[in-house]
Amino acid sequence: MHGFSFYVMNYFSSYLTKFLGCSKKTIESYRDTFVLFFDYLATHERITSDNIKLEDFNEAIVERFLNYLEENRGNSINTRNQRLGCLKSFANYLKRKEFAFLSQWERITDIPSKKKITQQIAYLTIKELKILLSMPDNTTKKGRREKALLSFMYDTGCRVQEIIETQICNIRFSSPPSVEVLGKGAKYRQIPFSLEVRDLLREYLKDQNLNISSEQYVFRNNVNKKLTRAGVQYILDKNIQKARQENPHLFLKKISNHSLRHSKAMHLLEAGVNLIYIRDLLGHASVNTTEIYARVNPEIKRRILEKNYSEVHSDTKYTDEKKSELVEWLKTSL
Repeated sequence: MHGFSFYVMNYFSSYLTKFLGCSKKTIESYRDTFVLFFDYLATHERITSDNIKLEDFNEAIVERFLNYLEENRGNSINTRNQRLGCLKSFANYLKRKEFAFLSQWERITDIPSKKKITQQIAYLTIKELKILLSMPDNTTKKGRREKALLSFMYDTGCRVQEIIETQICNIRFSSPPSVEVLGKGAKYRQIPFSLEVRDLLREYLKDQNLNISSEQYVFRNNVNKKLTRAGVQYILDKNIQKARQENPHLFLKKISNHSLRHSKAMHLLEAGVNLIYIRDLLGHASVNTTEIYARVNPEIKRRILEKNYSEVHSDTKYTDEKKSELVEWLKTSL
């Protein structure tokens, strides 16, 4: 029988990379979970990382660790559940290796995720978006960079990490323009964007003296390094603040980097675009993830309710087709 440390090392060096094919970012997230877990064991359970035994990795200790994350470290329920997911993955790995402790591993994998209050999705209206994109000063290089960045983020609906990892050579500048990004699950996808945004990018790259076939990152900071997530948020915050000052009755929600992605999805949905296309654009693994936009969008709900009201108060028969539509409404709107 091997010890706990042996299995942790094998889990990271072989199982996650070779068997599951996890991305570098996923492995880093799992690593951080184990660093926190080992720190908790040493400070609260008096078990050092070199002395931990297989029987120490059990349901009770995992649950106390999760409570510690939330109560002592102030982690959100989302973070708590993510850490639990990492430990469940390791328990599933141990199921393949140590059968003597199978019931112990199963009790860990049976720990439920903690339910959380669903947060309202923050997104911009079309009017707010137009105002935001008019904020950067087009007469300066910095302003042109900011406009290109914000416009590209919205038009592609990319995650922030996908934006900052995009290299110039990933972009197709000929018509129709598109960009290839590496998303979650190490999956590539091609995303089209508008000719107007292409022209903004060209102008910005010209300002930076960058060739369109270069392997350098598209968006760079003032010291010519790859833009960070914090840098993107700073640019967004600065322009949101300016827009809010000029339009105090608008921009009432807290806007994050992800809000531009939410805005793109909402605007496509309002325009009647099929959820399957929106799913593919955003890089969601399942359309169920994308359906959240239909559930929270008041305009979509209004249209469905108006349609339903007119049908209820008409003399037409309630057909099987309409029953099917009602089922679809229940699935996507409640």
